[in-house]
Amino acid sequence: RNLTFGDPTAKQSRVEGILRAFGMERLLSQVQAERDREASGRTTTPSHAESTIWQTSLTDTECAKIHLARAFVMNPEILVLQRP
Repeated sequence: RNLTFGDPTAKQSRVEGILRAFGMERLLSQVQAERDREASGRTTTPSHAESTIWQTSLTDTECAKIHLARAFVMNPEILVLQRP
């Protein structure tokens, strides 16, 4: 859901393709686990450890890739990037 924030109707295959293009296979396995949990009907709230794994285990580079992946999921006509 984090990656489809800008487009909640985005297909899972598109999100997975974008993650692969950015070399984020580790994250892809986490996305797959979340999808499997939802498919199994698990409706309980994830534990604190599960909900914070994205925040605690990503490097700055991985966080930047997530931001870019989110933008690509939205499929913009123009994407303006600026270095800090």
